[in-house]
Amino acid sequence: MGGRHRDGGRLGLMMGGSHRLVTEQSMIAMPEVSIGLYPDVGGSYFLPRMPAKTGLFLGLTAYRMNAADALYTGVATHAVNRDSHAQILQDLQTFDWMRDDINHGLDQLMSQHASLQPASTLVSHQALINQLMQGSLADIIGRFQQLDTELVWLQRAQKSLLKGSPLSWYIAYAQSQLSSELSLAECFQWELNLSINCCVKGDFCEGVRALLVDKDLAPQWQYNQLSAAASEHAKQLMSA
Repeated sequence: MGGRHRDGGRLGLMMGGSHRLVTEQSMIAMPEVSIGLYPDVGGSYFLPRMPAKTGLFLGLTAYRMNAADALYTGVATHAVNRDSHAQILQDLQTFDWMRDDINHGLDQLMSQHASLQPASTLVSHQALINQLMQGSLADIIGRFQQLDTELVWLQRAQKSLLKGSPLSWYIAYAQSQLSSELSLAECFQWELNLSINCCVKGDFCEGVRALLVDKDLAPQWQYNQLSAAASEHAKQLMSA
């Protein structure tokens, strides 16, 4: 069941479930751009399958989804009342796990605890998101550098993106270009090599230092902006 905040590898693990629950208090994000990494643990599989340019937007901006956003993107399958947590666990203990239509039975069980969710920002602003994410990576970064908006959610997304690692920008953009025909196993293999390279030669160690170790929130990225050198470095990280 999606709790107050779920991110990183935990989201990747959640995506492997057939029934992914969120509540009215759920907050879900992929903040890896802020630590010099990228949406891993299957992000290469599920991000390109999200509606329109939503996957790229989430990977670049660390936007925090609410329950309605999660349902829209396919991150969640059911929205339930947070206060139903204990009852759901009890119902699962008595559930007939040997029945032939197990998924249908679980759907029925979850529907008994369904709850109304807040509106989805991603749905209501999908056209704007598509416009911001259109074109090359340089086009996208340029738009966010020039962006002047009163939308608080977009201001936060803008801040997260522009403070993130340029190497992570390149990787998240490349992720969005991956074919949706790739199998989950192929995506995991690509991510395995990439994650190792990010630790050894990328910005990940510096991002962890700034956010979790020294907590100075001032990472010294290897590059401050898009450049030919940064692009070539990112390509090396993504090579086998």
